[in-house]
Amino acid sequence: MDDKSISGHSINSDSILRDFCHSLLSTVADSREEFSGIGMMIYDENFHLDKCIALRPNLNIPKNLYLGEESTTIFLCEISNKEHPAHDGYILFNSEGVLTHVAQYLCTPMNNDIKPHPNHGVRYITSTLASQMPGVILVGNASTDKSAFLFISGNSIQLDTPRSKKTVNQYFHNIATSFQEP
Repeated sequence: MDDKSISGHSINSDSILRDFCHSLLSTVADSREEFSGIGMMIYDENFHLDKCIALRPNLNIPKNLYLGEESTTIFLCEISNKEHPAHDGYILFNSEGVLTHVAQYLCTPMNNDIKPHPNHGVRYITSTLASQMPGVILVGNASTDKSAFLFISGNSIQLDTPRSKKTVNQYFHNIATSFQEP
């Protein structure tokens, strides 16, 4: 596996960014009317998990779910349903792309220089702030209106949200390359 650098973070797979985008956009494309939105984050060994509060601490999550895999997309679709107990909070993946936590409240530091988005609220601001935390490689989210964003080091890019899996497969490569550093 090749190492890549995203905003100074070394990640241990040449496809982790692509897989993150693919999982996020596939979840949005496959979601139903009950879609509550989704927030996802990749972190490395420098992230302090004590900056998170488990909103559903007794919830068991499946093992061996990896970014980019169909089983992960199915699980993300299930928990992003408004009726699912884990629909609230962020879903965390380690730098290997393994799902490690669900339903996490991120305790981000405040930054009064952050400008609010005219159409998006708390999830957008939290993702912006979280992406500036030590050990956070990448944050992504999608709102109930299915608009999706990626966040790296406080910067965001709005994604053209595909409406089908076929479109996701054609689109995610362009997204991944737009954030990679030389």
